[in-house]
Amino acid sequence: MTGDIRVLYINEGVGGYKPLGCLTSNEISEEVKMVGTTTRRNQGWRTSIPTVQSGSIAFSAFYKSDSDASRLDYFDLINLKRDKVEFFYIIRDPISDLYIERGRGVLTSLEKTSNSGELITYSGTIKIQGKPE
Repeated sequence: MTGDIRVLYINEGVGGYKPLGCLTSNEISEEVKMVGTTTRRNQGWRTSIPTVQSGSIAFSAFYKSDSDASRLDYFDLINLKRDKVEFFYIIRDPISDLYIERGRGVLTSLEKTSNSGELITYSGTIKIQGKPE
């Protein structure tokens, strides 16, 4: 089984939403912390209630050294991370034009891998900031 085609777009404040060039993968992860509780209504049975939510988006892409201003590259992402810029993002399927996810985030990690004789790749993590819109 193959994965869906998904494109990650970031609006870093200059020129609207731009795709990450040569995206090879992206994963969305969300979790909610639970607090144990019990009430008379449930006759002493231990239950849980949801409290703090968090989420992240991991992505990988091929590094390209051309200067195509219509998409974000590794150096654009370095600046977003180092400047701690909060931005809006969209993940969508370009064929059906359906939105998979959208919201606000901050780039919390960025790593570049360059093995001899191989394509240079990079990966990063976006920490979701608040409820997706």
